Amino acid sequence: MTRHTPRTTGGACAVVLAAAYVLAGATYLALPADQKGGTILHEPARYLGSLAEGSTLLVANHLILGIGALLGIAVVIGVRDWARPLGAGWLPWVSTLGILGFSVTAVDNFQIAALDPARAADFARADPVARTAIAVTNSMVSIDPEMWLSFGLSGVWILGASWLVLRGRLLPPVHAVLGLLAATCYLLIEVGSVLDSPLLLLASAGVGGLVVGPIWYAWLGLALLRSDRAEEAPASSSPGLRVAASAGHVP
Repeated sequence: MTRHTPRTTGGACAVVLAAAYVLAGATYLALPADQKGGTILHEPARYLGSLAEGSTLLVANHLILGIGALLGIAVVIGVRDWARPLGAGWLPWVSTLGILGFSVTAVDNFQIAALDPARAADFARADPVARTAIAVTNSMVSIDPEMWLSFGLSGVWILGASWLVLRGRLLPPVHAVLGLLAATCYLLIEVGSVLDSPLLLLASAGVGGLVVGPIWYAWLGLALLRSDRAEEAPASSSPGLRVAASAGHVP
């Protein structure tokens, strides 16, 4: 009988999340310039004006990111289950930070997808005074406008997970290197948004969203699924085999 454990769920969700990040990166790159990154913070009138002309891609981008964040919670739980035998005392804390980061990401993206098109429509119909009022309150739609909680905490979790996997020799060192690159891209997305740097945002979204992040998550997901199957196989065998399987190494 097939078991369904946190690793099974987390592994499957990680593979789907990798695909979601490719879609999110592609839709972000396809957005009009006035709907990208820092425009929402630094030039809300331009952002809302552009959004009033067409919001389909932006809504799709935020829905994909929101759904991906919900999948990310399952990945955090799966990694915590996998890495528990390594005895890292800080694992529960870092896992909680990861869950918080993904939770904020989900709420923020679903909220923006639901509210921003309506605000843009109101902006297009409003008189100059009302437009100013809508524009100056635009950042209030987001609960994490500079993304320090969403990308920041998720990046901290990626670093922690990569370190654990490297320390336990659960995956080759190159996976940890990819984790470092992914966390760096997360940080640069925040910096690019705060500084209103389209080039930095494009580079970070392109490298992190289309390449590094998906590879890191897909590789991690497949490893979680393999480790769970490996542990199931010797489940009725000797304790030594069960310990080896829990660490991902089965002879």
